[in-house]
Amino acid sequence: PISSDIMLIGEAPGEQEELQGKPFVGPAGQILSAMLESASDKINPRWNRDSLYITNTVKCRPTENGKNREPNIKEIAMCKKFLDKEIEIVNPKLIICVGSVAANTIIHPNFKITEEHGKMFGDEVKMMAIYHPSFVLHKGPATPEGKSAYKKLALHMGITAGMAGATGVPLYSAY
Repeated sequence: PISSDIMLIGEAPGEQEELQGKPFVGPAGQILSAMLESASDKINPRWNRDSLYITNTVKCRPTENGKNREPNIKEIAMCKKFLDKEIEIVNPKLIICVGSVAANTIIHPNFKITEEHGKMFGDEVKMMAIYHPSFVLHKGPATPEGKSAYKKLALHMGITAGMAGATGVPLYSAY
């Protein structure tokens, strides 16, 4: 949707995102979709992926030797005006930064994901950050560390969906 109360901002397209032209459709996106589906089923239908506006900080896939890499400061700066315009057009009540790149760009430049995830920022537009779902993938989804990371991300999504009530985004609806 062009307009949404909730906007998710990731870091940059990966290989699958670049091929399909949509954000969060690769392996990390599948994890994010599962979290959103759970939040939609258990908390509020408005958390359905199709009801949210999802984008990235950087609009082109940054690579190194054919593999994804974190966007650099120059790439982020080049795309910032486009992201600012997206935020202006979408006019969300809540922005969820998915990972530290988005949080450093949107919330504040010294954002520490390990210390500040799950905290609410902002006045008119509320902002918070969650761990990036790739965190689960890097740990290995079947490993104890991966399962723990998945639980943390699931908890974040539940907390974020719950905290959305403080932003004026309804938790429950009459659907």
